[in-house]
Amino acid sequence: MKVAIIADPAKDLMGFGREVGNWLRDNYKASPNWGCDWNQIDIAILLGGDGFIMREGLAMANHRRPFIAINCGAKGFLAAAETNNWQEVLGKVFERRYAIEERPILDVDYFYGGELNSFQAAGNIYIRHRAYMILFSLTIDGKIVYKELDGDGVIVANATGATAYNLAAKGAIISSGLVVTPICPHRLDVVSLPVPESAKKIEIIYHGRKGGQQDDEGCLFFIDSQKRQIFPGARIEIRKSQEEISLIIPEGFSFIESLQKKMGLST
Repeated sequence: MKVAIIADPAKDLMGFGREVGNWLRDNYKASPNWGCDWNQIDIAILLGGDGFIMREGLAMANHRRPFIAINCGAKGFLAAAETNNWQEVLGKVFERRYAIEERPILDVDYFYGGELNSFQAAGNIYIRHRAYMILFSLTIDGKIVYKELDGDGVIVANATGATAYNLAAKGAIISSGLVVTPICPHRLDVVSLPVPESAKKIEIIYHGRKGGQQDDEGCLFFIDSQKRQIFPGARIEIRKSQEEISLIIPEGFSFIESLQKKMGLST
Protein backbone atom coordinates (compact mmCIF):
# COMPACT_ATOMS: atom_id res chain seq x y z
CA MET A 1 0.00 0.00 0.00
CA LYS A 2 1.32 3.43 -0.94
CA VAL A 3 0.94 5.93 1.87
CA ALA A 4 1.37 9.70 2.06
CA ILE A 5 2.45 10.98 5.46
CA ILE A 6 1.52 14.65 5.74
CA ALA A 7 2.57 16.62 8.82
CA ASP A 8 1.50 20.08 9.93
CA PRO A 9 4.38 22.32 8.83
CA ALA A 10 3.69 24.66 11.75
CA LYS A 11 4.72 21.90 14.18
CA ASP A 12 8.01 20.05 14.61
CA LEU A 13 6.73 16.69 13.38
CA MET A 14 9.23 15.56 10.75
CA GLY A 15 10.95 13.18 13.16
CA PHE A 16 7.63 11.66 14.20
CA GLY A 17 6.60 11.37 10.55
CA ARG A 18 9.76 9.41 9.75
CA GLU A 19 9.11 7.15 12.75
CA VAL A 20 5.61 6.38 11.48
CA GLY A 21 6.85 5.77 7.93
CA ASN A 22 9.68 3.50 9.01
CA TRP A 23 7.36 1.49 11.25
CA LEU A 24 4.87 0.96 8.41
CA ARG A 25 7.64 -0.07 6.02
CA ASP A 26 9.18 -2.52 8.50
CA ASN A 27 5.92 -4.07 9.70
CA TYR A 28 3.60 -3.90 6.68
CA LYS A 29 5.95 -3.38 3.73
CA ALA A 30 4.17 -0.10 3.04
CA SER A 31 5.72 2.51 0.75
CA PRO A 32 5.72 5.79 2.70
CA ASN A 33 5.73 8.99 0.69
CA TRP A 34 6.37 12.38 2.25
CA GLY A 35 5.17 14.24 -0.82
CA CYS A 36 1.71 14.80 -2.28
CA ASP A 37 1.75 13.08 -5.67
CA TRP A 38 -1.89 12.02 -5.53
CA ASN A 39 -1.46 9.53 -8.35
CA GLN A 40 1.12 7.65 -6.30
CA ILE A 41 -0.79 7.14 -3.04
CA ASP A 42 -3.65 4.97 -1.81
CA ILE A 43 -4.27 6.58 1.58
CA ALA A 44 -2.92 9.48 3.60
CA ILE A 45 -1.93 9.73 7.25
CA LEU A 46 -2.23 13.24 8.65
CA LEU A 47 -0.19 14.41 11.64
CA GLY A 48 -1.61 17.49 13.33
CA GLY A 49 -4.56 19.06 15.12
CA ASP A 50 -8.14 19.62 14.00
CA GLY A 51 -7.44 22.82 12.04
CA PHE A 52 -4.74 21.12 10.01
CA ILE A 53 -6.88 18.01 9.55
CA MET A 54 -9.73 20.10 8.13
CA ARG A 55 -7.43 21.99 5.74
CA GLU A 56 -5.82 18.82 4.43
CA GLY A 57 -9.13 16.98 4.47
CA LEU A 58 -10.40 19.39 1.82
CA ALA A 59 -7.47 18.43 -0.42
CA MET A 60 -8.22 14.76 0.25
CA ALA A 61 -11.83 15.29 -0.85
CA ASN A 62 -10.74 17.08 -4.02
CA HIS A 63 -8.40 14.18 -4.90
CA ARG A 64 -10.71 11.42 -3.63
CA ARG A 65 -8.24 9.89 -1.23
CA PRO A 66 -9.19 8.39 2.16
CA PHE A 67 -7.22 9.42 5.22
CA ILE A 68 -6.71 8.84 8.92
CA ALA A 69 -5.25 11.34 11.37
CA ILE A 70 -2.97 11.04 14.37
CA ASN A 71 -3.70 13.81 16.84
CA CYS A 72 -0.70 16.05 17.37
CA GLY A 73 -2.71 19.03 18.60
CA ALA A 74 -4.96 19.77 21.56
CA LYS A 75 -8.30 17.92 21.47
CA GLY A 76 -8.05 16.29 18.04
CA PHE A 77 -11.74 15.53 17.66
CA LEU A 78 -11.21 14.50 14.02
CA ALA A 79 -8.32 12.14 14.76
CA ALA A 80 -8.80 8.39 15.15
CA ALA A 81 -5.35 7.87 16.70
CA GLU A 82 -3.23 9.49 19.39
CA THR A 83 0.52 9.66 19.82
CA ASN A 84 0.27 6.92 22.46
CA ASN A 85 -1.74 4.37 20.42
CA TRP A 86 -0.98 5.07 16.74
CA GLN A 87 0.74 1.71 16.17
CA GLU A 88 -2.31 -0.24 17.34
CA VAL A 89 -4.64 1.93 15.24
CA LEU A 90 -2.56 1.87 12.07
CA GLY A 91 -2.08 -1.87 12.50
CA LYS A 92 -5.85 -2.30 12.13
CA VAL A 93 -5.86 -0.12 9.03
CA PHE A 94 -3.09 -2.08 7.31
CA GLU A 95 -4.77 -5.35 8.27
CA ARG A 96 -7.88 -4.06 6.45
CA ARG A 97 -9.89 -3.86 9.67
CA TYR A 98 -11.57 -0.56 8.99
CA ALA A 99 -14.54 1.16 7.36
CA ILE A 100 -14.81 4.38 5.33
CA GLU A 101 -17.10 7.17 6.50
CA GLU A 102 -18.06 9.62 3.76
CA ARG A 103 -18.83 13.19 4.79
CA PRO A 104 -19.91 15.84 2.26
CA ILE A 105 -17.92 19.07 2.22
CA LEU A 106 -19.60 22.45 1.68
CA ASP A 107 -20.02 24.41 -1.55
CA VAL A 108 -20.22 28.12 -0.76
CA ASP A 109 -21.31 30.95 -3.09
CA TYR A 110 -20.69 34.56 -2.04
CA PHE A 111 -22.68 37.29 -3.83
CA TYR A 112 -21.85 40.98 -3.48
CA GLY A 113 -21.85 43.99 -5.80
CA GLY A 114 -23.03 41.96 -8.77
CA GLU A 115 -20.14 39.52 -8.44
CA LEU A 116 -20.07 35.84 -7.48
CA ASN A 117 -17.18 34.14 -5.71
CA SER A 118 -17.29 30.40 -5.04
CA PHE A 119 -15.47 28.46 -2.33
CA GLN A 120 -15.38 25.07 -0.68
CA ALA A 121 -15.17 24.38 3.04
CA ALA A 122 -14.27 21.13 4.74
CA GLY A 123 -16.24 21.85 7.89
CA ASN A 124 -17.76 25.28 8.48
CA ILE A 125 -18.43 28.84 7.41
CA TYR A 126 -19.34 31.72 9.67
CA ILE A 127 -19.69 35.47 9.82
CA ARG A 128 -18.92 37.59 12.85
CA HIS A 129 -17.98 41.16 13.69
CA ARG A 130 -14.73 42.08 15.37
CA ALA A 131 -16.39 44.28 17.97
CA TYR A 132 -20.11 44.93 17.41
CA MET A 133 -23.43 43.11 17.11
CA ILE A 134 -24.72 42.58 13.60
CA LEU A 135 -28.03 41.93 11.88
CA PHE A 136 -28.53 39.02 9.52
CA SER A 137 -31.31 36.93 8.05
CA LEU A 138 -31.22 33.20 7.34
CA THR A 139 -33.40 30.90 5.26
CA ILE A 140 -33.37 27.14 4.65
CA ASP A 141 -34.70 26.09 1.24
CA GLY A 142 -36.39 29.48 0.94
CA LYS A 143 -38.18 29.26 4.31
CA ILE A 144 -37.39 32.05 6.77
CA VAL A 145 -35.67 30.86 9.94
CA TYR A 146 -34.38 34.23 11.16
CA LYS A 147 -35.96 37.26 9.49
CA GLU A 148 -33.62 39.74 11.16
CA LEU A 149 -31.59 38.36 14.04
CA ASP A 150 -29.07 40.39 15.99
CA GLY A 151 -26.01 38.84 17.57
CA ASP A 152 -22.29 38.48 17.12
CA GLY A 153 -22.70 36.29 14.03
CA VAL A 154 -23.75 32.85 12.82
CA ILE A 155 -22.07 29.50 12.05
CA VAL A 156 -23.08 26.86 9.52
CA ALA A 157 -21.24 23.57 9.97
CA ASN A 158 -21.36 19.98 8.79
CA ALA A 159 -20.46 16.94 10.89
CA THR A 160 -16.75 17.54 10.30
CA GLY A 161 -16.89 21.17 11.46
CA ALA A 162 -19.43 20.70 14.24
CA THR A 163 -16.66 20.10 16.81
CA ALA A 164 -14.79 23.30 15.88
CA TYR A 165 -16.12 26.85 16.49
CA ASN A 166 -19.66 25.46 16.56
CA LEU A 167 -18.86 23.41 19.68
CA ALA A 168 -17.26 26.42 21.38
CA ALA A 169 -20.43 28.42 20.62
CA LYS A 170 -22.52 25.71 22.36
CA GLY A 171 -23.77 24.38 19.04
CA ALA A 172 -25.33 20.97 18.51
CA ILE A 173 -23.03 18.05 17.72
CA ILE A 174 -24.28 16.21 14.64
CA SER A 175 -23.33 13.02 12.78
CA SER A 176 -24.99 13.99 9.50
CA GLY A 177 -26.69 16.94 7.84
CA LEU A 178 -25.80 20.50 8.87
CA VAL A 179 -26.15 22.68 11.95
CA VAL A 180 -26.87 26.42 12.22
CA THR A 181 -25.61 28.11 15.38
CA PRO A 182 -26.11 31.84 16.05
CA ILE A 183 -23.17 33.35 17.96
CA CYS A 184 -24.32 35.14 21.14
CA PRO A 185 -27.82 35.97 19.81
CA HIS A 186 -29.59 38.79 21.65
CA ARG A 187 -32.64 36.59 22.32
CA LEU A 188 -33.44 33.85 24.80
CA ASP A 189 -35.43 31.66 22.40
CA VAL A 190 -32.70 31.16 19.78
CA VAL A 191 -30.67 27.96 20.03
CA SER A 192 -28.47 25.85 17.79
CA LEU A 193 -30.54 24.29 15.01
CA PRO A 194 -29.71 20.90 13.43
CA VAL A 195 -30.66 20.90 9.75
CA PRO A 196 -31.86 17.62 8.19
CA GLU A 197 -29.95 15.94 5.37
CA SER A 198 -32.86 16.61 3.01
CA ALA A 199 -32.20 20.39 3.09
CA LYS A 200 -30.73 21.70 -0.17
CA LYS A 201 -29.60 25.26 0.56
CA ILE A 202 -28.97 27.62 3.45
CA GLU A 203 -28.87 31.33 2.65
CA ILE A 204 -27.48 34.11 4.86
CA ILE A 205 -27.88 37.83 4.15
CA TYR A 206 -25.73 40.25 6.11
CA HIS A 207 -27.60 43.50 6.83
CA GLY A 208 -24.90 45.41 8.70
CA ARG A 209 -24.33 46.56 12.26
CA LYS A 210 -27.20 46.60 14.71
CA GLY A 211 -29.01 49.91 14.98
CA GLY A 212 -28.24 50.96 11.43
CA GLN A 213 -24.83 52.30 12.41
CA GLN A 214 -22.37 52.83 9.60
CA ASP A 215 -20.39 49.71 8.92
CA ASP A 216 -16.72 50.05 9.75
CA GLU A 217 -15.56 47.12 7.62
CA GLY A 218 -15.17 45.10 10.79
CA CYS A 219 -17.35 42.13 9.81
CA LEU A 220 -15.55 39.00 8.61
CA PHE A 221 -16.61 35.98 6.60
CA PHE A 222 -14.73 32.74 7.37
CA ILE A 223 -14.52 29.68 5.11
CA ASP A 224 -12.87 27.19 7.47
CA SER A 225 -9.74 29.16 8.43
CA GLN A 226 -9.75 31.51 5.44
CA LYS A 227 -11.23 34.94 6.03
CA ARG A 228 -12.37 37.94 4.05
CA GLN A 229 -14.34 41.09 4.75
CA ILE A 230 -18.08 41.06 4.24
CA PHE A 231 -20.23 44.11 3.58
CA PRO A 232 -23.93 44.95 4.12
CA GLY A 233 -26.08 43.42 1.41
CA ALA A 234 -23.78 40.44 0.87
CA ARG A 235 -25.51 37.09 0.40
CA ILE A 236 -24.03 33.66 1.13
CA GLU A 237 -25.44 30.37 -0.14
CA ILE A 238 -24.28 27.09 1.42
CA ARG A 239 -24.94 23.65 -0.04
CA LYS A 240 -23.68 20.15 0.60
CA SER A 241 -21.16 19.33 -2.10
CA GLN A 242 -21.03 16.25 -4.30
CA GLU A 243 -17.43 15.88 -3.10
CA GLU A 244 -16.85 14.06 0.17
CA ILE A 245 -14.19 13.60 2.79
CA SER A 246 -13.38 9.90 3.22
CA LEU A 247 -12.45 9.21 6.83
CA ILE A 248 -10.84 5.88 7.67
CA ILE A 249 -12.56 4.44 10.77
CA PRO A 250 -10.50 1.66 12.38
CA GLU A 251 -12.28 -1.30 13.93
CA GLY A 252 -13.66 -0.47 17.38
CA PHE A 253 -13.37 3.31 17.00
CA SER A 254 -16.30 5.73 17.47
CA PHE A 255 -16.04 9.49 16.98
CA ILE A 256 -18.89 10.01 19.47
CA GLU A 257 -17.19 7.93 22.17
CA SER A 258 -13.89 9.70 21.47
CA LEU A 259 -15.61 13.08 21.78
CA GLN A 260 -17.21 12.09 25.08
CA LYS A 261 -13.85 10.96 26.45
CA LYS A 262 -11.98 14.07 25.33
CA MET A 263 -14.69 16.32 26.78
CA GLY A 264 -14.65 14.43 30.06
CA LEU A 265 -18.19 13.14 29.60
CA SER A 266 -17.50 9.40 29.51
CA THR A 267 -18.48 7.27 32.49
